[in-house]
Amino acid sequence: MKLFSTFFCLKWFFSRSAILYIILVFIVLTLVDTKAVISRFQTRDLNEARPPMASLVSFNTGRTIPEKINWTPYLNYFSLVLKYAPNEAVSEMFLGICQYYAKNQKNEAWTHIRHSAETNPLIFWNIYNAGILAFERGDMRTANDYFEKAVVLPEDKIFNFIRSSVVYRQVMSANNFNTNFLQEIHASKENIYLLLSAANFYAGNYDQAKNIATYGLGKIPIKDKEPFFFYMGAAAFSLGKTQESLAFFGKCIELKSNNPMVYRYTGQIMASMGNTDAANSMFKIEQSLKTEQNNTFPYADRLKLRFF
Repeated sequence: MKLFSTFFCLKWFFSRSAILYIILVFIVLTLVDTKAVISRFQTRDLNEARPPMASLVSFNTGRTIPEKINWTPYLNYFSLVLKYAPNEAVSEMFLGICQYYAKNQKNEAWTHIRHSAETNPLIFWNIYNAGILAFERGDMRTANDYFEKAVVLPEDKIFNFIRSSVVYRQVMSANNFNTNFLQEIHASKENIYLLLSAANFYAGNYDQAKNIATYGLGKIPIKDKEPFFFYMGAAAFSLGKTQESLAFFGKCIELKSNNPMVYRYTGQIMASMGNTDAANSMFKIEQSLKTEQNNTFPYADRLKLRFF
């Protein structure tokens, strides 16, 4: 009888333990799998929300103007990415660009793009776009800092990062994507030299502005040289080198400059030399070219934000 009682108790104990063990294992497995379940739901949400990237490719290559793009799906998608991955720097930059062009939310765009550049200081276009927005805001020192960081990034590292980025792989899968990233990097760096020269000029660093423009001049095709000649001329004029500046402005005019400031400076120089007719002719051309946009920065088209 005693033996039977002991056997029964042991059987009950082990059965209870087995059940508890099974329950414990189930709880552990459930907790472990929670992350996987959440990840699957997030992946499903992102896949359902992801819009085709063709419109962004068309915008970036200049084939589509911002007003022709429905930005809402992109705003929703990149906002969702950041909800799940707050430090995904490329998505944050893309969101900032979408905010800038979709809703003219320049402050929000600046917040996101600046943060994306600081989150990952090795992503070329994040830093480039942060420099563009700082320049547009009139913060030339900050623009200069961003541009100097971007222009020295090695192109092989930029390209390797692009190939490893999920967002850029999505862009490259667009049916209208035929972009050479290396060419885009070169074009952006050429633009940086111009904006570095301009930023230093507006900050009153005339020698530095002239030196950067001179350096950049040797790296670009002839059709794009006119803005560099302008800042070389403007810097020389501000340094009191009138004849030198006149020669640079003459180069701008030879290249059919549409910058009204070229003709203003040239007119002022002609007037100081007593050549009133030539001065008045220059001032008339200046007035014919003046717009609200080029009166603040004569090469505003160089301030376009770029996805790539």
